[in-house]
Amino acid sequence: MNRIFLLALICVLLIVGCEPATPIATATVAPNPSQTPSPTRTHLPTRTPVASVTPLPSFTPTLMDTPQPTLIPHEWKPNPVLITYSQDSFGFCADICPPDSSPFILYGDGTLIIHGPYNPDNGEWHYLYKKLNQSEVCRILNTIDQTGFFDFDPSTYSTSGVTDSGNWRVEVYAWRNKDISLYGLGDEVNFLNQDPSLSPSDTIKPSSVRNTFTLLYNFPLTGLDVYIPKLLGVWIWKSSFGLPRTKTWTVDNISLAKLYKKAGSLVDALPRPIYLDGKDAENIYAMFDNSNYYGEVTQNGVGYGVYVRPVLPFEQISRDKSALVPDAKQIKLLPSLQCSPADGTMPIPPYGPK
Repeated sequence: MNRIFLLALICVLLIVGCEPATPIATATVAPNPSQTPSPTRTHLPTRTPVASVTPLPSFTPTLMDTPQPTLIPHEWKPNPVLITYSQDSFGFCADICPPDSSPFILYGDGTLIIHGPYNPDNGEWHYLYKKLNQSEVCRILNTIDQTGFFDFDPSTYSTSGVTDSGNWRVEVYAWRNKDISLYGLGDEVNFLNQDPSLSPSDTIKPSSVRNTFTLLYNFPLTGLDVYIPKLLGVWIWKSSFGLPRTKTWTVDNISLAKLYKKAGSLVDALPRPIYLDGKDAENIYAMFDNSNYYGEVTQNGVGYGVYVRPVLPFEQISRDKSALVPDAKQIKLLPSLQCSPADGTMPIPPYGPK
């Protein structure tokens, strides 16, 4: 019996020794770091573009920052005023502030009038004008269309944080109309002109309103002539504080004393404007080098505070407010305007000192 039991035990041990070794689980072995994916490896959805793969397009005269539908021909009955912008409060002077008119007006007959710098170091500005042909008018309107301005949603507007400003109103009347009022818009564009280190896309959003307003605010003045007014506004008062400059009145046939007696104000109070036309308007405006004037003017040893500037077509002045009140009967308009893609677009003007 013992021999039989011993033989059986030897066979069992031989069978067990022939079984393969049980493998060790790999999960218990520390992996090589280079083979272990980082937790940030989660792939972006295939429909989400990566910035380094899809860069923003650069601006060109014909490709705006925001892609727009292709230009198509348009025909419409023109408004007496096609484009203008203005600021709620101008505040260009000290205590006596007669109103200024809109700095940019494109009339329905193609007349363009812009308030541009004459000698900005001395605070001198004047009005410039040009009679645009239909293609030139269309080029401006086509550009505004292609910026996306007509589809601009004011709720998307943001700035980098301008304060102590007012609202800037932009009006465009073409095959589509747009009338908006935005806080600090012109001030922010002016900051971009003064500081080239600022990023336009970080300063004003979206690009549609930024590019449209930059087109108007920085509109190229090449080819524009000095505007000689048919009607000149003169404000005159007695000033108790120092004005920025002094000039001698040289139009002898017009008396400053009589103008002051007619509509001048007491010390430091806003006067009523006096309107002069014809040769009187031309001669007085020429005396100030065909530029706006704000300062002291003396005649026969007596000084007055004086502001002189043109009164523009359709402009109505009430106290410290100026408004355009167009009347189609006062301007010769074509029955219709036609704009087409062939008229082209304009490049958005660069930023720089004005």
